[in-house]
Amino acid sequence: MKLKNPSLPIFVIAIYSVLSAFFLFKIINYFELSAKAIFHITIFAILLQNILFFILISINPKEEK
Repeated sequence: MKLKNPSLPIFVIAIYSVLSAFFLFKIINYFELSAKAIFHITIFAILLQNILFFILISINPKEEK
């Protein structure tokens, strides 16, 4: 599968990063979580972001010259 715009995954990752940081901040403020819970949520969010990044890389691999 070839995307028409090769920079699309970068924009998707940037938007996801901003939204995940915003919602993470909202969740922490709403539930007034402990430091341990914040740490686990942050690690989980980083893992999700890495999974999304690798999925987007596999959808649009770089061409070899």
